[in-house]
Amino acid sequence: MTQLWNTLPASEKARRLNLQAVDEEDILDDSLARYLLNWQRKPSEGVPEQALTVRLVEHLGDSILQYLEDLNRQKAGWLQPIVELGAYKVSTILCHTIFDTVIYDIARERRGSRILAVDLAREMVHALIDR
Repeated sequence: MTQLWNTLPASEKARRLNLQAVDEEDILDDSLARYLLNWQRKPSEGVPEQALTVRLVEHLGDSILQYLEDLNRQKAGWLQPIVELGAYKVSTILCHTIFDTVIYDIARERRGSRILAVDLAREMVHALIDR
């Protein structure tokens, strides 16, 4: 293959390199467009978001487990369905909800409107109920 390349005139080498560069740019553009289309469907399911979710769950899981155990000792009846999900599932749901709510709003250029803690809490409760 290298011998064939070496026999080509400089103009043909330049033409082929240019074609390859154009093809690579088209592939990159297509990949990015597909990623963004999928990302708009569900922001928390992107590869970087999934990796961040895994790390956050590793850190949040134990804290949420402790929090749930403390609440459970207080005999909070409403807590039972959440306890059944488990701390790590709850952590994952909460992270996905935060990504889907906060990142989606930022991506939609709603930077002018603030995301209130109450709105985020409401979305988290709905996500937990839906599970």
